[in-house]
Amino acid sequence: MIFLTMLMCIDTYAQDQNSKKTKYQDGKYGLTDTEGVVIIPCIYDDIKQISSNYYRTVMDNMVGLIDINGKAVIPNEYEEIQQISKEYFKTTKNKKIGLIDIGGKVIIQNEYDDLKQISKDFFTITKDNKIGLVDINGKVLIPNEFDEISMVGRAQFKTQKAGKFGMYNFSKKDEK
Repeated sequence: MIFLTMLMCIDTYAQDQNSKKTKYQDGKYGLTDTEGVVIIPCIYDDIKQISSNYYRTVMDNMVGLIDINGKAVIPNEYEEIQQISKEYFKTTKNKKIGLIDIGGKVIIQNEYDDLKQISKDFFTITKDNKIGLVDINGKVLIPNEFDEISMVGRAQFKTQKAGKFGMYNFSKKDEK
């Protein structure tokens, strides 16, 4: 028993690609620089680098995101966080999907069954097996009423509902 207690107090380190070290102490993870200076205290149940600037953290079975300096970008209140592009993270909360940008701003609330980025500016959203369309600002452009939505032009979409097809055009008037 004494041996086990002593092992739990020993700090262990693992080098990552940014010359930072993951620190493990008393059953929790944190981050230090190569000199041993604590950047992120050992408060997380798990911590993993997901890009050169961000770490996925787990605390009390909830997932969050911190930057390389230890600043919380996305709080530990999600069941899962998945980076879907350089700028966006798909989040799961209460088994519903949402979207948060790299600055931590909620773009799409966690109320959908699925979400897919189909272009730089548009996302399809699925709720109760019906598909809709949301823009980069989280504005619902096409409500969740369709069986299928596909992008056919820069800002043009073909929809299908009950075997019937329609078209939506969100091009700016000055675009040619």
